[in-house]
Amino acid sequence: MSGRIHNFKILAVNLDDGVVAQSMEAAYQQLKSPGFPTLYFFNSTTFNSPAEIDQEVVNGNYWAAIYTNANISNQLTDAISSGGSVARSYNSSKAITYTWNEVRYPAFSDQIINSNLNILISATRLVFNQIYGPTAAKTIKQGDNDALQVFLNPIGSTVNNFQSTTQGPRLFFNTVSVAMMILQQFFLVLGPNMMLMAMGVYKQYSWQRTLLIRMVFAALSSFFNGLIVSGYYWAFRESWAVNGNQFVLTWMTVWLVTAIYHLFLYGTTCLVPLPAMPLILITFVFLNITSTVSPFDANPGFYRVGYATPAYQAYATLVDIWSGGRVNALYRSLPILFSWLILLTAFVVFAHRFMCLKLKKASIHAAPVDKTLEDEQA
Repeated sequence: MSGRIHNFKILAVNLDDGVVAQSMEAAYQQLKSPGFPTLYFFNSTTFNSPAEIDQEVVNGNYWAAIYTNANISNQLTDAISSGGSVARSYNSSKAITYTWNEVRYPAFSDQIINSNLNILISATRLVFNQIYGPTAAKTIKQGDNDALQVFLNPIGSTVNNFQSTTQGPRLFFNTVSVAMMILQQFFLVLGPNMMLMAMGVYKQYSWQRTLLIRMVFAALSSFFNGLIVSGYYWAFRESWAVNGNQFVLTWMTVWLVTAIYHLFLYGTTCLVPLPAMPLILITFVFLNITSTVSPFDANPGFYRVGYATPAYQAYATLVDIWSGGRVNALYRSLPILFSWLILLTAFVVFAHRFMCLKLKKASIHAAPVDKTLEDEQA
């Protein structure tokens, strides 16, 4: 894992073009390694405003963005040399700003993005002292405590976290919850299916009628499953800043993905012998959960096949919802999810028809045998 941290891209922009920006670039060169995120440096001619920089994070081009604020180096040197009101008006936390989105794989964002950016800022402060410290010591206004405070604490940071996600259950959103949703739908497929077979419903009624029953049941079971899962998310949200609109959107997303799970599992049970279902179920669970448990940047390249899984696209949609639209994923996730829904609906129609016709054919062939046995017993 540590050898792949460099795959996490961070945008670094120099809006200052002064000693603070130079210190940050030098600090990164000291920290640069396979175990540190890769910073891509640009100047103000490419990105000239914080809004443009933040948009790059929203678009998913970078995990985070860090930039030195405009004219901060001049403000810093003036505060040290002038002291007084100039020094008092200087705010070291305005030197550097970094933007990130904690709701996007919270555990990885905390450990890899936030922690390493704090390390970079601390290193920037040390490098500044090495580069500018001797000069600042000569120019500092003697006997001015305000200038001394600026000299001792020249560089700090302002954090722009799109969506703080600190609650304990956050670790389950892309792990246990994925498996549980699939398992719930498996038992909701298996139980009614075995009941209807035992009652002979598939043999007595047309395949169109029984298909309608199964499709209505799939819609209703996934609808209520979406409500239960969303309710679990909200029951343990603690200080998570989400609202009622996001709850409804979460519910609809979980409804959609669990309907996909239900259709896949039901269509498969129509075609595959029951003893083979555990193997198919486990494979399906692991294909989906490995696509969501960690970001692709932390995995070998072949894991990117997970882009096609419904679980990954559903999680991407949920992250976009929870962050208030600050993860630009819907252009990709919704078309893929609805493609799954359409294809699996067609698959279920074929599989259900095949199963019903097969059962009726078997019952017709079994009828003469049963009659012969009755005659022999008589």
